[in-house]
Amino acid sequence: NDGIAIGVLRALREAGVPTPGEAAVGGWGDSRFAGFAELTTVNVPMSDIGRQAAVLLYNQINAKKANVAGNCIVLDTSLSVRRSSGKALV
Repeated sequence: NDGIAIGVLRALREAGVPTPGEAAVGGWGDSRFAGFAELTTVNVPMSDIGRQAAVLLYNQINAKKANVAGNCIVLDTSLSVRRSSGKALV
């Protein structure tokens, strides 16, 4: 997630490893801190994930579907490319 990726960026900086350059770092979640850290990250619709999880749980509890393990739900995502992966600052 973004928190771990930001920690990786800090550890690389403390070790003298240039990012971008020798390493590229990406995260997941597009947290509010990702922009400040110039972290490339995947934006995921957290409210949609929660809503879909609730529907699956409801269906499982009410036995509307015997097994939800085989369900595949695809949600729209986007990539915010920032400096941590090599994008030049504008």
